Amino acid sequence: MKKIAIIILIFLNGLICQESENSRLNIDKKKLNRIIIANKILNTIKKSGLRPLLSKDDMLGWSYGFGLKFNKIKNIDQQIQIGFMTGKVTNYFLEYDKFFKNKQFIQLKNKFSNSSQSSIENDYILNQNLFSTHIIFNNQFRYQIDLKYNKLSYTDISINNLNISELKNLLLWSKETALQNSYFKNNLDIIYSLAINDYNQKFNHNHTINILNRFTFNLSDLTNSARFTIKNHIILNSSQQIPVFEKTYINSEDFVRGYPINFSDDFEILSNNNIKWNNVLLNSIQFEVPLSKTKIYNYELILFADHGIGSNNHKFKKKLRGFGVGIRFTNSKSGGADMCFGLNPYNGTKQFHFIANFKKM
Repeated sequence: MKKIAIIILIFLNGLICQESENSRLNIDKKKLNRIIIANKILNTIKKSGLRPLLSKDDMLGWSYGFGLKFNKIKNIDQQIQIGFMTGKVTNYFLEYDKFFKNKQFIQLKNKFSNSSQSSIENDYILNQNLFSTHIIFNNQFRYQIDLKYNKLSYTDISINNLNISELKNLLLWSKETALQNSYFKNNLDIIYSLAINDYNQKFNHNHTINILNRFTFNLSDLTNSARFTIKNHIILNSSQQIPVFEKTYINSEDFVRGYPINFSDDFEILSNNNIKWNNVLLNSIQFEVPLSKTKIYNYELILFADHGIGSNNHKFKKKLRGFGVGIRFTNSKSGGADMCFGLNPYNGTKQFHFIANFKKM
């Protein structure tokens, strides 16, 4: 009888152990399924190219968000990008790129976006819908056509809001030339555009020429040589009736440094609106001294002097000057940034600039 009882106990104990093992296996399977699902999500994110987005308007400031990039769609050399950004500029966009080999043109880009932003003076809000087609050719020549619908809402209720439709054709060409054993290097970018719009409820057309020339002179043939960089920038518009949001601010990080971005009533040069123009001429000289360099990181000391003039009627009289010192930090993988401390000769205003450049330097 005892033997039978012992056998029954052993059998029951075996059942309990088996049930416990099955329960543990079920728990392990649940964990495994969760891990598999998590890996699938991570792989999907990795394949889709989820990434943070960061941009900086030289007058308004920073915007940030995220985007998705889908590469090699149907094993074809093409990609789709979608994204959203908020901050100083709110922007939604959808972009399609197709790349070609052994063709006259190498890239076709189509983009649709909706953006909204306030002016630096907070006197209007601009909402813009844009559809753009961009063709990049093999010979550094590019063609772009933009179709825009702009809604301009003024904060002053006594001023009527405007709806502006615009068609713009752009021709872009760039050239880089190295001269005399790499002591000299010259970069030239030329943009010509023809815009047709109904600004102020009238049929308008405007020709724009935008020329940017950067000439670099190295003091020696060493890769980390000190150098002078001279920049000349010209923006000319044929029409005096261009939308207010297309005027150029001359007191910006890309033009004359050393001026506050925010407007102040006690700063006469700004309060008299002497910094926003249809046409701009800029001359800038900068001395760049390498401080430290590795395979990835590079630090440089920069000394600069800027001189700019502006006009709305091709009579250039209003001038701005600025000078200062700064540090340039570059990363060979992501680009770089300049941090400048600028002064101007008008009232000694001191302004700290953070100049973002996340593309190729």
